[in-house]
Amino acid sequence: MEAEAIPDDLVDSVEMRERVAQAMERLDESYARVLTMRYLEGRPVRAIAEALGEPESTVESRLTRAREAFRKLMGGVDA
Repeated sequence: MEAEAIPDDLVDSVEMRERVAQAMERLDESYARVLTMRYLEGRPVRAIAEALGEPESTVESRLTRAREAFRKLMGGVDA
């Protein structure tokens, strides 16, 4: 029985998910939390601010810093 080759796009997708997960683990907890709430849970900034009991401006600033830190951990690759 011959093994089927795994399509390149699937391999790339799995590898990217692993890289993203590793980057998220290395982020400061507060950065990982707001990125998760914004991009994985799809919450708007206002809802994140309410959930965290913080001003929207604070959440927006943290998201900006979190995205920058995430990009650095990913080596500049757009995720």
